Parts: sequence; C-alpha cells; structure tokens
Amino acid sequence: MKKSKNIKKVLLITSLFIPHIVRATDYIVCDNDKKFPYIFAQITSTAMTIVKILIPILLVITGMISFFKVTISSNVEDEMKKAKTKLINSIIAAVVIFFTFSIVNFVVTLVAGSNNKFMSCVECFVNVEKCNKVSEEKKICTGLINGEFDENCKPINQEEHSTQEFKRTTVVKTDKKATTTTTGTGSVVAGTSVTGGVTAKAKDVKITTTDGVTYANGIIIVNKTYSLPSTYAPASARGTGECNEESKCFTSQTWNEYNSMKLNAKSAGINIKIGSGFRSYDTQNAIYNNYVSIYGKETTDTLSARPGNSEHQTGMAMDICSTDSNKACIEDGFNDTDEAKWLNDNAYKYGFILRYPEGKQGITGYKYESWHYRYVGKELAKTLYNNGNWITLEEYFGLTSRYQ
Repeated sequence: MKKSKNIKKVLLITSLFIPHIVRATDYIVCDNDKKFPYIFAQITSTAMTIVKILIPILLVITGMISFFKVTISSNVEDEMKKAKTKLINSIIAAVVIFFTFSIVNFVVTLVAGSNNKFMSCVECFVNVEKCNKVSEEKKICTGLINGEFDENCKPINQEEHSTQEFKRTTVVKTDKKATTTTTGTGSVVAGTSVTGGVTAKAKDVKITTTDGVTYANGIIIVNKTYSLPSTYAPASARGTGECNEESKCFTSQTWNEYNSMKLNAKSAGINIKIGSGFRSYDTQNAIYNNYVSIYGKETTDTLSARPGNSEHQTGMAMDICSTDSNKACIEDGFNDTDEAKWLNDNAYKYGFILRYPEGKQGITGYKYESWHYRYVGKELAKTLYNNGNWITLEEYFGLTSRYQ
C-alpha cells in the first residue's frame, strides 16, 4: 500500500512537468530546421536540474527522518520493518525521479544542440496571450506568432517573387504635394536584371510630398534627391531639440522592432547596440562639415549625407554596432563581423533593410555600409531582402539619388 502511494507521488510530480515536455515537443514540430529556442531550452533544463536534485534529496531525508524516529522510539520489529521499507521506497523513488528528469533533460539539451537560435518566439516569454494562440485543432503553435508557420504548424515557405507589372514614374512637384505620371509599362521577375540594372519594381508607384516630406507608396524617402525640412523630427522627438532619451528618438515601430531583433540576436549569441540613431538637421550639418574639412566635399558626399538628406533624421534609421568594444563600429572593419553577417541575414524579419548594399553605390549614392539599417516594415523588407540579393529603395520605386 505504501509502495503504491509512493508511486502515485512520483507520477504526480512527473505530471507537473508534462506541459514543459509538450511545449518542447511543439517547438520541435513547428520548427523543421531544428532551430530550437536556446533560452527555452535553458529554462527547461535548469528547472529539471533543480527538480531532479531537490526532490530526491527531500524524499531521502524524509525517509531517513522517519526511519530514525522509529528506531529511537520503538523496538517493535514490525514498526522497524515498516520504517525500513519506507526508507527503501523513498530511495527508489528518488532514483526514479533523478533518472527520469535526467533523461528528459538530456533530450532537451540534445535537441537544442549548438544551434541556439530562437524560432522567433521571444514574444512568447513577454506576451502570454500571443503564446497561447491556438489553431482549429486546439494545438499550441508558437510559429503562429510571426506568421512563419500556418495554423497546422506547417512552415510557410518564402514565396517565389512572381512576375510583377510595373510602371516607370516621373515626379511632378507642386507647393505641397507631388503627383505621379506614368510612361510605359513592363514586367520583371525579382532577382533578374532589366534595363538599367533594376532587379524589381513596385506596382503603381505613387510619389507624394506632404509638408516637404517625400513618400513613395507611403514610405518616407530620404536620399540625395529627396530631402527633409530642417525642422523635421519623429513625432515623439519634436520640440525637444536633440534627443536625449533613445526610445523617443525613433518612431515607436522602429524602436519596438529593434528591441525584438536585439533580443533574438542575443539568443543566437549575437550582441548588438545602436552606434548612431536619430540625428537632427543641425547635428548632421556639423558632422557633414567636419568630414568636408578632412576629406573634401567630393569624397564626403560618398561617405556622409548633407544636412536634410540623412535618413537618421527620420527616426527610422540607425547604425548598428557590436557591444564588443574591440570590434569596429560604423566603419569597414564591421563588414566581416558575426554581427554584420547575422544582421544581413535576419534584419528583414523585423522590418529593417540594409540601406546601402555592396555594389549599389551608383544607385544609392553611398558606398557599402554593413551597419546602416532602415525600418520600412516587414512586408516591404522581405521583398527588398530578395533572398540576400538586396534591392534598394531607389530600384524598387524607380527613384534617383543624386544631388542637384
């Protein structure tokens, strides 16, 4: 009878960790690439390590206390036998629990392996409601969080870019707004080359200007052709002059997605920080003039934007660096770092694009900058990522980037 009770206790304790095992299995099912979330593996492993050590110790101590109590207070043979049996059962239960959780812990560690990347589940630990999204079959599927998996936990493959109809655009400016006229039509498959080297074009491009700010299909455009007013700043930073509080220097979407990206990068062993964020018109003016005094105007125009022509003034662009002070920051030495490679492969998932890709200086007007990223939203970022063959905003919207 006592043995039966002990077995029930073991089963009860084990059942408490069934949700952890189910959740771990669900991650594996949803993730065909076996990119098991490292932090989840750590949490599960730590919890199981504590349980497999703490509970067996408590069971053995409890059995020993009970045994010694009977030994000291009673000389009845039956009582002694019961106490001895109870102690043995406690030891057996402790051994079973220890090895059970050791095996589960081993499996979790084995699945996690060295591929310690999040499966984009960082929000799962912050937002329980999102984590508890269920499909029609009532199955938890963490992949639903960011749309990488469908409701049946099947991976949604990055769709092939189909042939897109496009129209070449010409901008006609007025005092407050700009309208778009179109001449000629054509089609292009993303990733293929057409006249002028354009790899993809947006459909029905509309260029508008409101209060001196230029938009292409609703996306703010800032380059050598299109500038910002000297007074422009992100809504949260307006009227404050220089931004002293980093979170207020960016648009809320930019700031939130950057933090999500930073946290996911950390789980993959990549530690990043913002080396340069929002810059006002006056700050950019000072930076530009300083470069001119060192390199001259012609060289400076390939390295730094003129005041009003810098994306940093939008609150949606940033120069990203490594937290390792030994690594280059906002210079060519950053190009070959693990941080630069991770950003190049993953930033689009959070709505960021590599703004000045390698080999596109003739299009963007700037040399390759592996550290400069611009927030444009996840949908457009995914298109411009183009499986690693970055498409520039200029190419996509049919824009120029040349100082007049």
